[in-house]
Amino acid sequence: MLGNDTIIVRSAQLVLRNVELKRSDVASCDAVAGNDDCEEFETGATLVTLPGWYLNAAKTTLVDPASANQGSANQSVVANNIQNSFKAFEDDNHDGLEG
Repeated sequence: MLGNDTIIVRSAQLVLRNVELKRSDVASCDAVAGNDDCEEFETGATLVTLPGWYLNAAKTTLVDPASANQGSANQSVVANNIQNSFKAFEDDNHDGLEG
């Protein structure tokens, strides 16, 4: 029998060692003529913090993912958490910096 203890996960991190990127507009990398497979991105091990998409609005507890489905009570909370977890910018000169 299990006890009544509770584990609360407030944040999670992963170490990514090998990442392969695929274009989102094609079924497979080989569908693009002359590209010699997927684009490669090589770097050392990278620590990635997983976003807290299923946190409640106060960011104090997790919500049931089923309650975030379309039309459900936490749909807008989770949608806002996902949108706020992304940081994107336009890199016009391809130097890895904004601008």
